[in-house]
Amino acid sequence: MQKEIISLKYWVILIIGFVGTILIAKPIMFQTNVFVYLIFLVAAYNALTSVVVSKFSKNATALGYSFYNLLPLTLFCIMLTIIDPVKLIMEEFIVIVIGGFLLFFASLLFNFIFHISGQFTRFISLFFFLQLIWASILGYLFFNETLDNLSLLGMVFIVVSGTLTIMNSQK
Repeated sequence: MQKEIISLKYWVILIIGFVGTILIAKPIMFQTNVFVYLIFLVAAYNALTSVVVSKFSKNATALGYSFYNLLPLTLFCIMLTIIDPVKLIMEEFIVIVIGGFLLFFASLLFNFIFHISGQFTRFISLFFFLQLIWASILGYLFFNETLDNLSLLGMVFIVVSGTLTIMNSQK
C-alpha cells in the first residue's frame, strides 16, 4: 500500500479539472445519453495506467504495459460485438481496422514515453494538452463541429488544473 495522502490543495485542483471535463462533455448530454459517463471511466483508466507505468517502469516493459492497457478495451469491444453484432461494409471495416491499428500504436508510444521517463512524467505531461488542440481541429475538419463558449471554458479549466498540478509537484 502506498499510504500517500492527497492534500486539500490537490483535491481542489482535481475538481477544477473534473469540472472542465464536464463542461466539455456538455451537462445536457447527461440527461439523454448514459454512455457519456464512459468519458470519465476512460479518463480515470488512462490516468491510472500512466501512473502505474511511470511508477513501476523498472518492473516490466512498455510493450507489456501496452498489452494490459488495451486488454480491457479489447474485451469490452468483444463483449459488445457478441451482444449486438453489426454487419459492416468494406469501407467501414477498413476504417475500423486502421483506427484500431492507430489506437494500438498511439497507446504503445504513450507507454514507451511514460516507461522511459519514469519519475519525470511531469515534464512530458504538458504534451497531453495538445490533445485538446488536436481534438478541436479534427472535430472541425471531420465533423464540422466548432467549440462553443462552454467547451472553451472547460478547456481552460483543464489546462489550469494540469498546470497547477505540474507546478505543485515535487521537484
